[in-house]
Amino acid sequence: MITHVVLFKLKDRSVQSVEKAKDVLLGLKSKIPFLRYIEVGTDVLHSERSYDIALITKFDSIEDLQA
Repeated sequence: MITHVVLFKLKDRSVQSVEKAKDVLLGLKSKIPFLRYIEVGTDVLHSERSYDIALITKFDSIEDLQA
């Protein structure tokens, strides 16, 4: 199993923008057949160092991730 983690800092950090981005990312589940698991987290600390969104996905193989 391959776990892929991506952190995002958005230009528009408003609550509405973050929620919209989260919904778009969660929508990938139905569009990527090789995707076995998806989790999207949003920032709760809101510090300068914080990222706005964390995307965690899992695939069966590196080939599935690359596809």
